[in-house]
Amino acid sequence: MTPESAVGTGWAIEEDLIVTAFHVIEGFTFDRLSVFIPTDDGTEEVIGRVIGWDKMPDIALLRIEATLSPLPLGNLGSADVPEPILGIGWSNGVEGFPSAKFGVVTTVKHYPDLDVRAFQSDAAFDPGDSGGPVIDMDGNVVGIMQFIRTMNSSGVRILGQQTALHVSSLKEILDDLKAGKLKNSTSEYWFELVYGGG
Repeated sequence: MTPESAVGTGWAIEEDLIVTAFHVIEGFTFDRLSVFIPTDDGTEEVIGRVIGWDKMPDIALLRIEATLSPLPLGNLGSADVPEPILGIGWSNGVEGFPSAKFGVVTTVKHYPDLDVRAFQSDAAFDPGDSGGPVIDMDGNVVGIMQFIRTMNSSGVRILGQQTALHVSSLKEILDDLKAGKLKNSTSEYWFELVYGGG
């Protein structure tokens, strides 16, 4: 998914609806975004239109001019640590195809003041993966890749700081997003409020 120079990942929650991270499309024209769908011989470009978004949890919902196979939604609890997961994203895709990052869930968190649930993983999410699905071994979406908390240790990247929005935070506002309710309840994302911008 590329609005001009920005690159991110999305996934089908219904045949013509794509979920992505709001920060991927923030600042661009909401009624005309380029969405690239992997095909057997490359990619197909279609037009996406943002129909609902909420900045706090960093979620946007797009309607596209195509028919896709939706991914089922799952669940994830604290007892599922260390649940094996795959993050599917655009950062290392070859010839327009996404790549998979394998890891385990390391922490499940709830921020009641922000009404947000999230989890961390040791899967190596990278820029361009934002908005992509985190799926369990049954193929169910349990989260949305959002944020890499960079920790400096002599210039070495520390794993275990890749953060995803818990699927329950999407489920809670999905009907509002589908109804076209656009929200901007804060000037900051939840992870900026929690981590101070990373």
